[in-house]
Amino acid sequence: MRLSPRRKPSIRGMRLLLERLRRRLFGLPWQLKRKHSRMKWALIEPKLRALEASSLLDIGCNAGEITRLAGGAGFFAVGIDQELDLRRIERPLGGVCLGEILLTEAMIRKLPRFDAGLLLSVHHQWVQAHGEARTRALIEQLAGKFSKALVVEFAGLNQKYGYLDSPRFIDNDEASVTSYASEWLRSALPRHKSEYLGKTPVNR
Repeated sequence: MRLSPRRKPSIRGMRLLLERLRRRLFGLPWQLKRKHSRMKWALIEPKLRALEASSLLDIGCNAGEITRLAGGAGFFAVGIDQELDLRRIERPLGGVCLGEILLTEAMIRKLPRFDAGLLLSVHHQWVQAHGEARTRALIEQLAGKFSKALVVEFAGLNQKYGYLDSPRFIDNDEASVTSYASEWLRSALPRHKSEYLGKTPVNR
């Protein structure tokens, strides 16, 4: 039996491999790259203060930046994500608790109660991964764990939800996205009151 010689890796292949390695070792987490966290927290914090909330659960916390901002502002803050990204963060905990947890219906039942919950940049991912019905069920179940507020961030692009063939709103149109979000929350949480907090200034 004749063995063929091993193929030498191409220059392009080596470059791609090195770029992946560089990103893994030296790249910033997605949350830190976007630089939206402080602007999002500036919208959320005054509302939580007005409601006299003192504890919060940050669901899908990524690098935990908003969790740490909340902890630094005096809140008892816990952040969870199914895969934390703590690259290039010197003090990952920073006065808060962070944990890798896959949030399922069974896990939600085990959660303790908090004053407030944050669901930022998660809603559209759940809709795309689980579909509308299961996402509604998850959010309805979650709402029972928060005594004062649940903050849900909605994406401004149909493609992020997978709504390619049947768009639900006009992309990046504030009035249209807000209307979609309000109707979605009313259908998922009919016994709750919803309120629009705003958008981050850098977003269209």
